[in-house]
Amino acid sequence: MFSGRSGSPRHFIENDSEGLINQMSRERLPNKRKCETVEFKHAGHAFTLSCGYYRDGRLAEIFINSRHIGSPLESIARDSAILASLALQAGIHVETLRHALTRDHDGQPATALGAALDLLCKEHA
Repeated sequence: MFSGRSGSPRHFIENDSEGLINQMSRERLPNKRKCETVEFKHAGHAFTLSCGYYRDGRLAEIFINSRHIGSPLESIARDSAILASLALQAGIHVETLRHALTRDHDGQPATALGAALDLLCKEHA
């Protein structure tokens, strides 16, 4: 459920296992914002990563698309980027997201989202 007026933070409201209500604020994005787009490969597939930023330079949102339009691969990549964007807007740092994702036996990212976050962290290091 969302609450709040235009221009104010939105709140995510959920019930926990004891019936208590937890709220998490989501910082509103500016209507016009800096955007960068890069292409990358993961697991032999080409992806496009687009990033939107808050006015202060913080990462605010990401979009991931593949050349396999309409495929399950692209759907998973797009949906994971939406969830990452919601987490970023709720104040979760990109490094926290990056470290929480699955890695393969060589320590490389197991998903397109993981590869995208690795790329972002290297670019902004």
